[in-house]
Amino acid sequence: MPTFAYDEAHGERWTIDAARAAELARENPDQAYYGHLADLTLAMFGSTANAITRSWRQETLPACDVLIIAHPREEFTGAEIELFREWISEGGAALILGDEPGRHPSADLNGLLKPFGIQVTDHRLSTRRVTCAPIRPHPILEGVEKVLVWGGSALDTFEAAAVPLLSGPDGQTVVAVAEHGRGRVAVIGDSDLFALPFWGCDDNARLFAGTLSWLAGNGAAVQADAVEQAMAAGSPGITRATSPTRLTEIEGAPVVDVRDVPRLAEALAKLDIDPYAQPEEFLTHAELIYHELPRSVRNAIIDFRRRSNDFGALLIRGLPPDPKTPLTPPSSWRSMEKRTFASELWLAVLGCALGEPISYAQEKDGELFQNMCPTPGNAERLSSESSTILLDLHTETAFHPYLPDYLLLYCIRPDHHKQAATLVSGTRMLLGELPPRSRAALFAADFRTGIDYSFGNSDECKGNGPVLPVLSGDPWDPLMIFDPDLMEGLNEKARTALRDAREAAEKHLKYAYLDEGDLLVVDNRRAVHGRAPFTARYDGMDRWLQRMYVITDLRSAQEDRQQSAREIYTEFVPPGS
Repeated sequence: MPTFAYDEAHGERWTIDAARAAELARENPDQAYYGHLADLTLAMFGSTANAITRSWRQETLPACDVLIIAHPREEFTGAEIELFREWISEGGAALILGDEPGRHPSADLNGLLKPFGIQVTDHRLSTRRVTCAPIRPHPILEGVEKVLVWGGSALDTFEAAAVPLLSGPDGQTVVAVAEHGRGRVAVIGDSDLFALPFWGCDDNARLFAGTLSWLAGNGAAVQADAVEQAMAAGSPGITRATSPTRLTEIEGAPVVDVRDVPRLAEALAKLDIDPYAQPEEFLTHAELIYHELPRSVRNAIIDFRRRSNDFGALLIRGLPPDPKTPLTPPSSWRSMEKRTFASELWLAVLGCALGEPISYAQEKDGELFQNMCPTPGNAERLSSESSTILLDLHTETAFHPYLPDYLLLYCIRPDHHKQAATLVSGTRMLLGELPPRSRAALFAADFRTGIDYSFGNSDECKGNGPVLPVLSGDPWDPLMIFDPDLMEGLNEKARTALRDAREAAEKHLKYAYLDEGDLLVVDNRRAVHGRAPFTARYDGMDRWLQRMYVITDLRSAQEDRQQSAREIYTEFVPPGS
């Protein structure tokens, strides 16, 4: 049984220890975690892996059969380079993972590799997400047809014993191997190739498995189906804590309580502008009010705008309400009985702090401040006016080319029995639950979403909207568009990924019972939200929220802002309508 070791003495940050990864990359531990590689070696060979955390000594390298060096930064001393060369000559084996040019200048990685005829060049691979193909047959490439590389450096081979195996579309070598004495060396120019976001892509994991098998020796016993089992089942990442599930019970980032904050009520006394008659003047006034808020409140909002949080939601509790609340409207149109504008002010204050408030022509007649009340005719529809059904977790207007970056919900009146929990689930939380194949599949444009009921999908059909990926952007901290009620996968891999994403989102579900004066901000790009069913009485005292949509770049929708500066009119015609 071969033994494996991961060199963490020279690495920039990669570790096979989950607790250490959380220390090295507090906001996103996946960026420092390579424990899934150790898990695969255990599944393949029955061998546990050890971490080397100190400078190499005479006895360090002979204690293992295969050494993995990922993204070295700390300098290899002359003595360590000589120890490494001798160990390889005597039968040792190593996998060295480089990175982008300039990321490891002090490590003298090429000094370590020189005896084997392989060098890491200063040439960056041409683009991000490069698909690479085999150059020639080799045991490492058994079952490998293509590999996705995120970036990294091209390699150069200058000795006959050094063999290039994998190349990018521009002919740059990405993987090379060499035999030296009785030992073997494999070099890959991109350390991110086996990082969690790319572990389930194409044949990446199979390349790692084949490389280890070759390095461990042709006689090493391998569990052949270990790779596919690891790709399809379970999560190899760092799973984040799931308790407590109620937002108000979580310490720190998701909740800001302003019930005892001074001077907030003063903002209402200064309010003498009608937000419906003079919307732009009202928004300007609200933006100025924001700068008068206490520093602690502004700091929380700024931090959420810049970094979001694991939950994708920020709850502001206890904002001063309207002095007298009229009856809940019988429909979701503007209430003419509501003659004070505290709810509109707080929505505008927060909305202007986060971006630009907008509306959609098809939604509540293009109102900036939208009433959300239960109505009898929509009790069982996929609509904000429903009550008896669960509104499942979803991205707001997932189908829209100008979907909101933020969704703001202000509670004017809670429901009678406090049943209507508002649900949220953050993208960062659910990523750690996804099997590698599904995580990779969610980045492909293999999902067709559906158009909302209020935008013309009267039959509430699935899959009558645009084709798009569920995850996009930064592979370690992606944005998400997800609406399982109206979205469908275009192939079996996509359908499996949707099921896995739904299960992961439900596992990390958080909730809040919004009370009078509470304002919930949902980061619509980093969280999905929903609502629990509740009992509506239609007696004028039912649940009443106001909603606002916010985008960060108003100019992006300039072509479709025909009616007013903030009303977006994009026409949707569902098939068959």
